[in-house]
Amino acid sequence: MNDGIIAQWLTKIFGRSWLTSVIGILGGMAIVVQPIILSGRLPTRSEWTMAIVSAILGIASKSFNKTGV
Repeated sequence: MNDGIIAQWLTKIFGRSWLTSVIGILGGMAIVVQPIILSGRLPTRSEWTMAIVSAILGIASKSFNKTGV
């Protein structure tokens, strides 16, 4: 299978099921960016906490991803 260079790079960083990790990290980033874009304010402590938990769960859930995709 001929993966792109970005996919190869992400595989080296996050492992075979890198997409699961990236989805969790992007979800966390969306939680932080949303109040800035919609309200023009900085995220609250609870929004930061939700973002961090989302990113951690995305990274941790790849260990349950048995297909490797």
